[in-house]
Amino acid sequence: MPYIRIDCSDSVAKDLKQDICHTITEMIPVLPNKLPSHTMVCFEDDCCLYFNESFETCLKITVELYMPSPDEAKKEFAEKLTEYLSDTLAIPVQRMYMTYIEHDHWGSGGTLRFSK
Repeated sequence: MPYIRIDCSDSVAKDLKQDICHTITEMIPVLPNKLPSHTMVCFEDDCCLYFNESFETCLKITVELYMPSPDEAKKEFAEKLTEYLSDTLAIPVQRMYMTYIEHDHWGSGGTLRFSK
């Protein structure tokens, strides 16, 4: 149910992308009721990203969740994920943006899930 998309301006080797995706799924339990086995990660590299008047290396992280998570958990996840990506990809956290989108409707397993 979590969907995480990373858009990175640099090229990243396939094996490193796989390691990053695996590590992200291991981090997901920081968010209550979110399971690694239900986490989907999309990693797009070589994106043309323009930020702060330059094409210097940067990345954008989008986290989509079915149902809200507590703000403190989202903050902890954001800090862990950006620190990990900064260390792994040598991109300063100041060159990263991260957003959360929380849905009350989510389709999976061939059906629609929703809160009442």
